[in-house]
Amino acid sequence: MTMYRCRLLSTVLLAIAAAGSSSALAEAVLVSNLSEPFRAATPIANPQYWGAQAFQPDANDRPLSSIEAIVGNGANAPQVVAELRKSDINGGIDVTPGGLLTTFTAPDMSGASSVRLFTPDSAVTLLASQTYWFVLGSSNDGTYDWSYADTNFYTGPGILGNFADSSDAGATWNLGDNSFPYFIQVNYALPTGACCLGSGACIPNIDLLNCEVEFGGTYLGDNSECTATSCCNEPVLVSNLSEPFRADTPIANPQYWGAQAFQPDANDRRLVSIEAIVGNGADSPQVVAELRKADINGGIDVTPGGLLTTFTAPDMSGATSARLFTPDGAVTLLASQTYWFVLGSSNAGTYDWSYADTNLFTGPGILGNFADSSDAGATWNLGDNSFPYFIQVTVDCGVADADGDGVEDGSDLCPNTVPGATVDATGCPPFIRFDFDRDGDVDLADFEVFEGCGSGPSISHDGSSDCLRADADSDGDADSDDFGSFQRCYSGTDNPADPNCPCPSGLTDCGGACVDLMWDSGNCGACGSVCPDQTACAWGTCEGVCIDCE
Repeated sequence: MTMYRCRLLSTVLLAIAAAGSSSALAEAVLVSNLSEPFRAATPIANPQYWGAQAFQPDANDRPLSSIEAIVGNGANAPQVVAELRKSDINGGIDVTPGGLLTTFTAPDMSGASSVRLFTPDSAVTLLASQTYWFVLGSSNDGTYDWSYADTNFYTGPGILGNFADSSDAGATWNLGDNSFPYFIQVNYALPTGACCLGSGACIPNIDLLNCEVEFGGTYLGDNSECTATSCCNEPVLVSNLSEPFRADTPIANPQYWGAQAFQPDANDRRLVSIEAIVGNGADSPQVVAELRKADINGGIDVTPGGLLTTFTAPDMSGATSARLFTPDGAVTLLASQTYWFVLGSSNAGTYDWSYADTNLFTGPGILGNFADSSDAGATWNLGDNSFPYFIQVTVDCGVADADGDGVEDGSDLCPNTVPGATVDATGCPPFIRFDFDRDGDVDLADFEVFEGCGSGPSISHDGSSDCLRADADSDGDADSDDFGSFQRCYSGTDNPADPNCPCPSGLTDCGGACVDLMWDSGNCGACGSVCPDQTACAWGTCEGVCIDCE
């Protein structure tokens, strides 16, 4: 080496050198020698000595997250210089302004040397197989130690290279070798993306490791996003469109209508569309396309209550082909229930609905029997599933959102919120004192719960969680005063209640409890203002309590 490298003995213990990393959850180690044996420490001081350690990423670009080093023993309040610099054409440190990639927010250097974190002040992507230098110095006369290892071993997919030193505050550098590298760990930010769970739920913005190990999910790839179809492993509920053709059935009113049964799997599913192989229209048929429930015998429920939705039908002109029917209303297909897709015509026009030569089908759902009607759907003859109509039922991803609040049922802790209620990420509305069923309104159903807690003045209620909520003034009973508070919160069925509905006059709602701020020592003058020991709340201020008074 052209310049001595200080090898002063240090009190740093091997155990400190082997101390664990403080890396964040979404970080991974690019390269590290923090667990290697300690050799000595180098005093960093301006202008006497600055140090630098080289490293390289692997064959991938890596977003820099942080750098750790074994540093400490600061004296005279050192003003730490911490930089990341590019290498020059010869592999040394690029000391030009363009060579500086970022500075770091440095840790406090007081106390014995230990593993400490340096956080980059700006975003840096470390390019594959390029050499970078982590530079440490001081811009005043303060000093601190940077320890170095007794070996050149390291872990991680990256490479730990040479050290360098400078006696002129980083203006020029003397290149050493990699025999005794400085203690350093370079952490890179793990890329994040969408994670699909077995339930069909999608978790955004987590890394591959946490997706697969912590959640047992499937990682969709870096920068992937959760969308309406991200985790839809099987958007086709059931289909036989690829089966061999057998024949066509002319659909005509009143001569013939057709229907095909199907079932979802063991999950509720949101219906997206139905396809069928139809066409050869004549005389401009006015297509009837319906989704109906099954009756108690598994046939078609022809009552008004049996109709779930109609469909916007395609043009029937031209040869038969797979054509799309879009539901006119939102429908959740309930697990393992039978549904019937009905096709007819409301005028004398006709069209063909083709059926298959087999009863094979694909998808997690089930394709059931067919049925036909010769009186325009008034009555139906139930067939079997030997030659089902060509049909494909497509559903939305994952489980259903039965209450339509934007939170899928599998993640919805309050699955019956009323339309228009504001909900959080768990599907629950804000806390409303008398909304006992957490559906977002205060209605007759909630009144029944309140009424069950009614005890009358000075008669204790049963102490249940519901009755504690019914006791709005927290006086131990549920009486007419509490009913007055209930009336202020009452909104009616399917009408979202005001989460700020008032407590009785003179009381304030603190975390769901109506309290008197003038006399409540746990909320004295303001919610959460707790009186110290040996004081009590009086007129909104904490006053001393007389102890052992004569």
